[in-house]
Order: sequence, then structure tokens, then C-alpha cells
Amino acid sequence: MPPGEYFVPHLQLIQRVIKNTLIKTGYFRNEQTTELEQRVHEQLLLREQKILTSFRGEAKFSTFLAVIVTNICREIRKSEWRYRSRMFSLSFIPAFSELSGWFDKLQDNRIPVPDQMVIIETTRKLETIFKTYPTCRVKIEFCLKAVFRIPVRIEDLQGKQSEPDACEIIKKQINTLNIPGEKMTKTEIYKRLTVIFNLIEKQQNTDDAIRKWLDDRMNEIIRLLNGNPQVASFNRETLQYLCEYYYQQPEIFLQTCSKQSSN
Repeated sequence: MPPGEYFVPHLQLIQRVIKNTLIKTGYFRNEQTTELEQRVHEQLLLREQKILTSFRGEAKFSTFLAVIVTNICREIRKSEWRYRSRMFSLSFIPAFSELSGWFDKLQDNRIPVPDQMVIIETTRKLETIFKTYPTCRVKIEFCLKAVFRIPVRIEDLQGKQSEPDACEIIKKQINTLNIPGEKMTKTEIYKRLTVIFNLIEKQQNTDDAIRKWLDDRMNEIIRLLNGNPQVASFNRETLQYLCEYYYQQPEIFLQTCSKQSSN
């Protein structure tokens, strides 16, 4: 039998696993699908003999193959992760255990200019990290803002189309998220995010699904900020401070830097 013949009847399955594992998760863009399929097919051919030898017939071959393809996709994701880690090594950044205090002091010029420059450089790195999620950046940023209680807008969902009726429901959810002084639990926030993105994506995901999805993205962003090997000490609390600054205080910071630089 020609090489790869065992895999031909399962091409749609292979494509589906690639899409779910690599494209929908935001690691790669839709236009990279063909390239990713070629990489997976190449690995399947290289491992064909081992795959066929390992198959014991305890499950359907399609089920067995789906696990193999998923593992190959994870290897590709790891290689992408190593690439991102090299891109965003922040070796010049000191420990960020005092980061929250830094942001509190920004508005009254108590932070030395060199430290201020570290902060603004870090926000630039955050912006660059967001750019590495081309398919889900909008969703990541919207969810981060909602969870960190930073005001969200319908404009934040740029490019996300929805029906007029759905749009009205989304606006109501956004208005509720933005009620000043409203004490809202994380459970309530995720419930509203689920409504919004189920309408936009035409899905029926649960609240736990979007919670887990965002948890994974937050952990990735924190690891990228910290570097590999680790050179900073971001956690969820300091990521929140960084996001609050990133979204709410750029003008204050730039004015402060300009004023102190001219002195």
C-alpha cells in the first residue's frame, strides 16, 4: 500500500482536529491552515510505521488517529510557544512585585523617569503579545477588560458581526457590565460574556468553557511577560494593574514622561 494510504479516508478528521487545536485557539491564522496541514501530514508520514504498529484495535482507527493528530498539533503549538518566548524575552525588566505601587504613583510624578520608561516599554510588549493572537485578540481583550472591571464598549467587538436582535442583547449585557459600583461576581461576569460570545460565534458554550478559555490565555500572556527563562514576576494581580494602565492611563503616562524629560 502506498505511503499515507491509511490516512486518506480520514483527511476531514485530520483537518477538523487541526482547526480546533491550532486555528480556533488563536495560535495560528486561518490563512495558515494549508501550511499546518502540510506539517501534520509530513509528521504522519514520518511516523506512519510506528502509528500502524501501535494500533491495537481497542478503539476505532479514526479515534486513535485523532489522538495522534492532536498530539502532533500540540507539538506544533509548543514550537510556536518557544518562538513566542524568544520574541518576548524581557530580560531588562526587574522584578515586578512592586508593580501595583508604581501605577499608583504615576499620576503624581513620584516614579523616576527610568522606571517610568520600563513601565511604558512593558505595555508595548503587552501590545505585541496581543498581536500574536490574530484570530482571537478581540475576544481576549474584551474578556480581560470585563473580568478586570475595565469599562467595555460595543466598539471593542470590532469585526464581530451579529444580527440586529442579537446586537441589542449584547448592548444590554455590556451596559450591565459597566454599571458603576456594581458588585458583580466572576460567575456573573462569565455568564454575561458567554451570552455575548455565543451570540457572536453562534455557539452554545457554557460559562465554564469561556472561563477555562480565558484562564488559558491569561496564563500564556503571563508566561510571555515573565520570559523564558523567567526574568519578571507577573501574576494575575499585576497583569490586572498592567491592563488597567494599558487601557485607561496612556495619556497620563505620556504627559508625565514628557514633563520630567524636559526638566
